Amino acid sequence: MLGSCIVNKNNWYLEMRFAIFLLFLLVLTIVSGAVVLLKWEIPAPTAPVRKIIPENQFPH
Repeated sequence: MLGSCIVNKNNWYLEMRFAIFLLFLLVLTIVSGAVVLLKWEIPAPTAPVRKIIPENQFPH
């Protein structure tokens, strides 16, 4: 039923409502993702980094 309404070009009202609904979902998804990234407190790495630098790389 819905497919036949969307294919019918005389019924532009349903097409416009569907397009607005898709735009609303897109904006809602983007805003929700931004809020999650802003509020997410990602912890810093806790493992120590150890690297041996050879003596000849330092100026004397």
